[in-house]
Amino acid sequence: MTWRAWWPPAAWAACILVATWIPGAKLPHIDVPEGTDKVVHFVFFVVLAYLVERALRASGSVRVVPYVLFALAAFGAFDEFVQQFIPGRSMEFFDWVADVSGAIVGVVLARVVAERRAARS
Repeated sequence: MTWRAWWPPAAWAACILVATWIPGAKLPHIDVPEGTDKVVHFVFFVVLAYLVERALRASGSVRVVPYVLFALAAFGAFDEFVQQFIPGRSMEFFDWVADVSGAIVGVVLARVVAERRAARS
């Protein structure tokens, strides 16, 4: 298994935790439309799933999509659970739904990109 392939998803997962565990009072106030945070959750997890899928492909594990989605759903649930203990943050079911939705799109996107690259080779 190639450990270098796992640095990008590990670093991105750490960035997600750092970003989502900052106390609410320390965040800059930005006027954004309601629900924008769901888009951010979705994008964070699209990128994370894409990177995880790439790392798995680099290490030869290509038939593990259900496990990847379960692991990313658990990671999102853990992140949401912890946020209820952070001042100014809250645990929200629909943030988790956005996380899981992003993970699904990220895995599909990574698969499509890999198949197109393989077809060109």
